[in-house]
Amino acid sequence: MVGRARGDARIGNILFDQQDRRVLAAMDWEMAFLGDPEADLSWFILLDWQHGDGAGLARCEGTPGYEETLQRYEELTGWKPKNLLFNEVLSAVGYGMILVCVLKNFKRQGIPIDEEMILNNVCTQRLAELLDLPSPGPKREQTADLEEVTVSVQFHLTGSNGYHWYLISERGEGAVMPENPTCAITASLKDWEKIQSGELNRLEAWTSGRLVTEGDLNVLTQLEDLIAEFTGAAE
Repeated sequence: MVGRARGDARIGNILFDQQDRRVLAAMDWEMAFLGDPEADLSWFILLDWQHGDGAGLARCEGTPGYEETLQRYEELTGWKPKNLLFNEVLSAVGYGMILVCVLKNFKRQGIPIDEEMILNNVCTQRLAELLDLPSPGPKREQTADLEEVTVSVQFHLTGSNGYHWYLISERGEGAVMPENPTCAITASLKDWEKIQSGELNRLEAWTSGRLVTEGDLNVLTQLEDLIAEFTGAAE
């Protein structure tokens, strides 16, 4: 079946009305193409898996799982997917090519990366599951509940008036301080302010090397609200 595919169907590209939860807009259309519409479903499933099971993170309460997502898709479209496995494999390969290119570009620029991620990453892990192949490497362990542990994130904000600071999350409560962080972020102060204001997309900043992250990135995902709260207090 050939039709129009969104190309980058994911929650992060959808603008919602907070009051009545209506969809106001779908953003980022540069990956749209003519092809199998099921590609959008498979892409959504891949990124949903990446930010949940693939990252060792528990699903948010109320978030539909794989089977529930398929059921809702069929209810809304009236279409039962026929080529889902093919499209899931295609999505993982396509995303993997982007990821590996970004990592190799970082390496050429001298930006620190986890070398193992070139072969053992969310895409190769997903392909192994889909095709019943041996795992390309150790799977990510379940991330600890932040309300049960203490973690730290180090920030290196470079450029004019830049500064360094640490965010400590102790059982979910934040404070600014110490040494030996769980993970570290490096960016120019100018870019960091743009990221916090929404002027610069976080993923765009990361893929272009303007935002460099080291350590347990799943921790960063869970700390976004605390990071935004304490960014101003650290100056």
